[in-house]
Amino acid sequence: MAKIEILENQTSKAEGLLKEAHNNNTASIEMIELLVKIRDSLKRSKLETQKIINSLLIIAPDNSFSHQWNQQNNILHNNTKTKKNKVSKNNFTFEINYEMASLTFYKILKKQKYYSQAKLVLEALKKSNKIASNIYNKEIKIIHQLSN
Repeated sequence: MAKIEILENQTSKAEGLLKEAHNNNTASIEMIELLVKIRDSLKRSKLETQKIINSLLIIAPDNSFSHQWNQQNNILHNNTKTKKNKVSKNNFTFEINYEMASLTFYKILKKQKYYSQAKLVLEALKKSNKIASNIYNKEIKIIHQLSN
């Protein structure tokens, strides 16, 4: 459906469809990559796009598109005149090794208000079957409420 919207020059609608699929954890790797491309073309927030890239790296840690996007984003960031001292709590990235993902790690990130990173750990726990689905659903709702 999103590709049809793009062909009809309805990129904002396509973005909405892809973002909904991403938020519902039903998006494929290709769909997430398309979402990032659309966000870039619409000049959306790089920080929010970085969160999407992070979720893609959880699913596919060796994804070349994600790594290339990260490199390009860092180049753009380094070329702008910003103070490096002021870094938001959610403005850092890290790769989550499925081995290190634990409910304790998730709780620490949540307590320290690193909500986007906590969500990534929670998703990694789900993908590696280290968390019951009812606990996952409860915690993902909590994270969404806290991050909004």
